[in-house]
Formats: sequence, C-alpha cells, structure tokens
Amino acid sequence: MSGNANLPKLDACGCCETGAPPAAIYNRPGQPALSYRLGTHAAFFERMVAALSFYAIPDGPNQGRRPLLALTTRGREDFSIALVDACAAVADVLAFYQERIANEGFLRTATERRSVLELARAIGYELKPGVAASAFLAFLVEEAAGAPRSSTVAVGTKVQSVPAPGRLPQTFETVEQIDARVEWNRLRPRMFRPQLLNRDAEQLLLTGTNLNLKSGDLLLIVVDESGIHGKARRISSVRIEQEAGRTVVSLQDGIRPPPPPPSPPLQFGVPVLSLLPFTAVSLSQNIVFRQWRERDLSAMIAIQRWQPYEVVVAAPPPPPPPPPLPTATTGVFALRVKAGIFGHNAPQYISLPLTDRTARYPNDWDTTPWEIWKDPNKTISNKNWDDASLYLERSETGILANSWAVLERPAEFKVYRTNQVTQKSLGAFSISGKATGLTLVREDGSPLGEKPITFQVRNTTVHAQSEPLELAGVPIDDPVAAGSVDLTLGGMVLGLRVGQRLAIGGELVDTAGVTRQEIITLKDIIHAGGYTTLTFVDPLQNGYVRKTVTLNANVSRSTHGETVARQVLGSGDGAQANQRFQLKRPPLTFVSAQTPSGAASTLAVRVNDLLWREAASLYGLDPRAESYALRLEDDGTTTVIFGDGQQGARLPSGSENVTASYRAGIGPEGQVAAGSLTLLQAPPLGIRSASNPQAASGAEAPEKLDQARGNAPRTVLTLDRIVSLRDYEDFARAFSGIGKARAAALWKGEVRKVHITVSGASGNPVAPGSDLLNNLIRAILASRDSRDPVDVQSYGGQYFNVSAKLVLDARYEAAKVPAAVEETLKAQFGFQQRTFGQGVSAAEVVAAIQNVAGVVSSDLDQLYYVTDPNGPAQAAPASFLESKPASWPSASGNIEPAQLLLINPVGIALTEVKL
Repeated sequence: MSGNANLPKLDACGCCETGAPPAAIYNRPGQPALSYRLGTHAAFFERMVAALSFYAIPDGPNQGRRPLLALTTRGREDFSIALVDACAAVADVLAFYQERIANEGFLRTATERRSVLELARAIGYELKPGVAASAFLAFLVEEAAGAPRSSTVAVGTKVQSVPAPGRLPQTFETVEQIDARVEWNRLRPRMFRPQLLNRDAEQLLLTGTNLNLKSGDLLLIVVDESGIHGKARRISSVRIEQEAGRTVVSLQDGIRPPPPPPSPPLQFGVPVLSLLPFTAVSLSQNIVFRQWRERDLSAMIAIQRWQPYEVVVAAPPPPPPPPPLPTATTGVFALRVKAGIFGHNAPQYISLPLTDRTARYPNDWDTTPWEIWKDPNKTISNKNWDDASLYLERSETGILANSWAVLERPAEFKVYRTNQVTQKSLGAFSISGKATGLTLVREDGSPLGEKPITFQVRNTTVHAQSEPLELAGVPIDDPVAAGSVDLTLGGMVLGLRVGQRLAIGGELVDTAGVTRQEIITLKDIIHAGGYTTLTFVDPLQNGYVRKTVTLNANVSRSTHGETVARQVLGSGDGAQANQRFQLKRPPLTFVSAQTPSGAASTLAVRVNDLLWREAASLYGLDPRAESYALRLEDDGTTTVIFGDGQQGARLPSGSENVTASYRAGIGPEGQVAAGSLTLLQAPPLGIRSASNPQAASGAEAPEKLDQARGNAPRTVLTLDRIVSLRDYEDFARAFSGIGKARAAALWKGEVRKVHITVSGASGNPVAPGSDLLNNLIRAILASRDSRDPVDVQSYGGQYFNVSAKLVLDARYEAAKVPAAVEETLKAQFGFQQRTFGQGVSAAEVVAAIQNVAGVVSSDLDQLYYVTDPNGPAQAAPASFLESKPASWPSASGNIEPAQLLLINPVGIALTEVKL
C-alpha cells in the first residue's frame, strides 16, 4: 500500500492502489555502478495519474476536499494529463542525473576524470601526471686535425629523434653536464697478450705475411741465451692471415702449452711529491710498472704538472720486443740454408784404386764421422779441420758469425753456434770446389773438444743462416661474457671517474649478426702495466664477441621534453586571492624522481625574479609561504594556483612580474627506438654527433581512471611509509613509470631479503641502471623502516603459443570471427590483464575462445611455452603452464625474478573446421 498520508486507506486486496510504489533500492557490493533512481518516466507518470482522483486539500477551509475528482479524462491529448506527462519527464531527468551524481561520489563507480581526481584529493592523492622517458646519449668528439681534444656538453643540449613512419619527432635534453674527450670516443678491450716462447708448442704466431715459410721447413726455437733449451721443429702447415698481418705456423709433434701463469701483482703507486723528469724511463718506473687507482694517478699527474694526454702517448702498454737482430740468440729462427757436408757426394770408397784406399784414405769415408776428414796432404787425425769445424758442399755468403746452425740426421737434430765463418776452395776425395767453412761451438759457447760429433758425412744435413722471426701477440678470443663485472682495455685511459656511465656494445655471442648496447656504471678504475681495467657496478646483461666490442665514455643522461626558457604568466594582484595562471605550452614535463610519487615537475616559477617553491597543496601553508600548487586539467593543461594570504602568500602586485620556465613533452611518445636520437639542434663546439645506445624508457601516460581507482587507496594504506611486505608492493606500484609490482620475502638459510619484481608502465622491462630503477630503489630505502636488504629487479618474460580448431556459426562472417578470437586472446592474456606468477590453464583459453560471439565449438590442439623445443610436436596441449614467482636458488647467489606469462602475439594459430 502507498505510504502517502493524504490518500485513503484501501482494501487489503490492493485493487485500488494508486500506482505501484517505488521498489526498494539495494546495491550488491563490488558492482561497477550504483542503482539510485526513484523511477523512470513511465513509473512517475503512472503514479501521478493514479493520484489525481485521491488528492485532498490538506489545510484551510477546504481541507479534505478533492478538487480533481471531476477530472475524469486520462487521454494524453488533454492539457492536464499532458502537464502530468511533462512533470514525469522532468522527474525522470532529475532521477537520472541524481543517479549519475551518486555514482560520481564513489571512487569505484565514478566515470568522470574530474570526479576521480576530486575524490582522490580528498585523501591527499593527486592523479599521476605521467612521466617523461629518459635516455642515455653517447657523444662523439670531432677527431679531425686541429679540432679540440675535449668538449663540454652542457645541461639542456637538445637532440631530436628521427621519427618512424607515422610518428612525430621528439626532443630530448641533457640533464647533466659532461666533459667529453676524443680518446673516449671508441675504447676497445684488450685484444692481445704476449706470446710465451715454448719450444714444444704446437703452433706459433709470427708477425708478417711474407715470411717465405712452407710445409717441411725447419724452425729453431731457442728459449734462453745459452741455447741449452733450443729445439729444431719441422713445420707441418702454414696459414697466412692477411687482415691480422700474421702467419700461423703449425709444428709437428707439438703439444698445447699450458695457460700463461698470472702476472705477479704490482704494487699500488703513491703520488710522488717531488718533481720527476718527463722521460720514458721515469714513466715506466712510476706509472707503467706500478698499479694505480684512477684518483691516485690523477693526483700524481697533477702534482708532476704533466698533461694526461701526453702521459698516455708516452707511456703506452709495454710494447712487444723490437724485431730481433740477425745475430739474436733467443727467439724463433728460420734456417734459410739447407746443405750437405763437403764430401757427401764423393765417390764410393770401394770404387777407389786399392793403393788410394790403403795409402791415402785408409778409412771408409762412407761411414766415417765428418770430424776426421781433412786436407789429404796432411796426416789423418781425429781432429777438426785446421780452420773450420766443417765445410758445406757449396759457398753460402749469407751465413753470419754468432748465428745458429742445426745438424740433422735421421730422427735427430743437434743445435750449434757458428763461432766463425770462412770461405775456401777445397779439393779432396776426388772432388773440388768453393765451400763455406763453419767453426761450430756448443750451444752454450764451449769448444767441441775431441770427437765432439758423431754425425756421418753422407747422411747429415746442415741447416744454417738463421733468420730471427718476430713473435706476434696471441689474440684474446674469449668473448666478453654476460655477467662480467670487469673489463681490461687495450691501453691506458685516463680521466675516467667512479660513477661515470659508459656505453658498451657489440655483436651478441649467441646471435650472430645482431648487435646490442647497454649502459654500465664504473665502480673502480685500476691502471697496471700500461693497461686500464674497469670494474662495473652491475654485471653485463649481454655477452659480446670481443673483437666487435667498443665503449664510449662520453655519455650523458637526457629526458624527454623541450625547454620553454621564459614565459610571462601574468601580473600579480595583491588584492586578489588564489590567483591562477595557465601554462601556454602543454603538456608540462614531469621526470622520474626520488619521491614517493616517483615524479617531479620541471616547472620553476619566479615572482619579481625570486624563485617560489612548489607545494603539493596550499592547505596548511604558512600565510607568508611563497609557494604555489599545480592543478592538471583533463585537457592536459596545467594551472598554477597561488595562496590567499591564509593558506600561502598572495602574489605581490606588479606588472608581468610572474614568470615561468619549464619543459613541455611527456608520455609514451618519448619512448623512441635505440639509435634514433641523432639530430643535434645546436651542436656544442667540438661535438661531431650523438646517438642513444638504448631505446628511451621509463615513460608513462597521465593516469587513467581505472589506474587511479586502484592507486588512490594505496596512499592511505602506506601513507608514504613502508612497513609491511604489502607496503613494498603498493609503494612500487604507485611509483610513476612502474606498471606492475610484486613483493616477496625470500630466504636463503637464515638470510631474509625483500625482493620486488617490477615492470615498466607500458609492459617493457625496467633497464638496470636506468633513472626509473635507481629512483625507485632510493625512494624505497628512504621510506622504509625495516633493515632487511631490498632487491628490485625487472620481471622475467615468458610467452606461450596457442593452436585451436574452431567451428563457426554460419550466420557470422567467416573472416571476422577468428579475428575477434585472436583479439580476445591477446587482450585476456596480455600485459594489462596478467600478473606476476600467474599461470595459464587450458580451461581459461577454451573459455576465452568460447565466449566470442560466432564460435559454436572449439578444440584446443596446442598450448606450450615458446621456449619449449618439443611444444609443437606434443600430442596434446598442456593442461597448465606455470609462471614462476621470485625465487632464490640455493645453488646460485642470484635471485630469479618473478615471471610474467603472456601470450605470444604471433603465436596464435586458428583453423576453421566445417561440420
């Protein structure tokens, strides 16, 4: 029954009820919208028309009379009924907007950005304005003759991107000043180490490509001056490497030498206060052959009043030994002369007349050692020739005294030194000719003595005329491995500082032809032996082919946005409270910062040339506080609001005395690709070019409604203080530039660590060493109370493929339904909808497919990880794909971040099946 007191009580059957009463309004929890309407047009009209006959005058002399009893018409064409109809329409409109207003009063159901913004402000939360992308810029200093060897890249140096098709160019500006040097343009890792001489080596690297060596030639390897360790080796093969300028010689019966022993540690140098001469000897003793930290060496150079560039030029790494002299006593030698002993081609002893055999030559020279051969006019004795140890079968003018000679007979070599070389005409054994005589001594220089040699004349070959060969450096072919924390450069590089960033890159070890670059931060710089070793704060993310690696130390941080140098906002009026001014170049740039919100504006407001301070809110400010507050409007414009004299100071009166400088540009548009920031708008003197080694990252668009609904309550939960594990997660998630976060407490034995896995706002990984990651870590450390160590890592990406058969409803267009299924899968299993550690089941995939209009039935054929080599060959799809949370394996000291399992956008295979 109606609750109107002016209407009569009706019978219990309700047959005379004056229209249906409004239904009770009940809203279940968690709904996206509130039901708050009293009724619709039809309900209002019905109740109002039903009440016409029962309306009674409540007061006055005519109290109780019902003046509308005579109004019996109910046709809508009647003016009275039309008026009721109009009133019902008004009530309908009012009820509709009342419901809308009620929805806008709650954070969950509000649909207007302004409503969410105001509701958030009620709990001290401002919608995140977004944040600009950041990028590292690597500069190259001009190397042309006469150009300055260094240049200063000031703050605000502008570099513009070369836009991709359909995109607009974006401007980045440096946010730190650097001193760039020409020697820092392209640093290379150490590529060679000295080759240790080993007489049993299986291979030798020799300098030069025209050494005239061939298979079968003999090389002599002498490892010390005494020659005791000299050894003759036969060449098995020769390979010439023209690009490297060396010859690789393989030797017979060689063995692979052990790795070189580590160099003995050098003593750390201490700056010398007294002045030293600038000589090669002084530099070697005080710099090259000592170990220096960069700060100490810089102090040393400054005290000595030396120029760093001259020190590098005058004190390079220890050079390889100079090419050996022709009479060198150690090293590798090619024996250019190969000859027999004089008399080796004499007639057979048995062929001589008997008188000659018994009288002149009683011994059989076919088997007699060569030391008894001598002038036949003299008495035969067991001694050497009078003026030489032996004579060669011919004259060789290229053999020098104090060179090496090797006597060879089958399966045996013997090394000698040539003490003296003579030329003589000989006649003996029925032969004669010009011959070269060699006076030989033992390897250590001692005389031969009696019966020193037992080589036979006919089976002995003499190798002489030793030519020293220069050893080439051994190439260091080991890759610069992923996870490396140090790298030795190919020389001494001065001036680098701890905390300086470098760009390192090259061809990836495991992906031929693909190059990558990353940014490293220096932890320490050590100079030793003429080389510089760099130690990194974080290990390398990629492994690189060593010969392709280059480093650039002229690196500066930059952020997206272009500076508006000075804009006049207007004139102050001391009689006006809360003056407002609008910036003329939206959107205002916010950059990543070490604040609870994760962002800070680039706006600087000056009043009468004095800088005023930005405040989060004017509420609670001192009446004299020279501060202002920012309000970001829905259209992207920014309003600057000043105080009213009670909450913040009023502006002083003046003519155009309120000015601002700021930067304009923000959001994902600034996430330009690697190598696209190349257009220097005003190149600094001496700078030739610039480029970004990595893609710009860390950007986020202004906060959307759905994000604000989830983020605004987090400020009440954390109050910018981190206490619980959940606070870590909420704090990181509300940080500008962060899209997802998951906190976990990990244990390794009795050690507890708080680990936070994060992702960028657009789903991209957060690069180690980036401004976003560093600012997040600093903000967490500044806001927490716990002493537990904190580790923040970007997530581990994992993807899966799907293959399914579809039976489609014939009434739908055949081409549109599979496309709709693919879009549904990408949306439901994409970045926005998935969380860290969330697995995927086959039932989820089937349900997503079946919910698409036009799909009659489906059959899931394959569901597997992209990295699973056996995935496509599986007979049945996996029932569940696991996504691992963060873990701390006991076998490794490294924490594995949580995985984010997403669908592979190009791994969806759908096939239509006809029934």
